[in-house]
Amino acid sequence: MIRMARSEGIRMEKRVAYRSRMVRIDLADPGVVIPAITKLMVDNWDETGFDFEFRPSVDMYRLAVEAGIMFVMVVAIDSEIIGYCSMAIHPHMHNPDVIVAANDALFVALSDGGIRNTFTLKVSNKSRENREFRVSAK
Repeated sequence: MIRMARSEGIRMEKRVAYRSRMVRIDLADPGVVIPAITKLMVDNWDETGFDFEFRPSVDMYRLAVEAGIMFVMVVAIDSEIIGYCSMAIHPHMHNPDVIVAANDALFVALSDGGIRNTFTLKVSNKSRENREFRVSAK
C-alpha cells in the first residue's frame, strides 16, 4: 500500500472511524497524487482488462481539474492510501441546469469490503453550486 504524506495537493474532505482506524476521504491534486498511486492505477487497469496501453497523462488530469470538469479523490486508512476515484463533471445533455458526474476510475484495493460500500463526494464546480454525489462499488 501507499503511505500518504501531508501535502498541499491533498485536502481533507471527510474523516470517519472504521474498526478503530481513521479513514480519510480527500480531494487530491492529480499532479501530487497520481505519482503516489501509480501502483493502484496499474492494479485497477489490470482488473478492468482494457486492450490498450496504460499511459495516464498527469497533465490532462491536472487541466481537467483546473477547468472544473473533473475531481480526484483518495481514500486512506490512517496514512495508507487504499483507493482513488476520478470523476468527470458536466451539465446534463437533457437539462444543463443539472450537473452529472461520470466515473473515470474507481478502485479500492482492500480485501475487507466495508470501505468499498459507499463514499460520499462533495464537488465544487466553479460555475455551479456545491453538489453531492454518491459513488458505489461492490
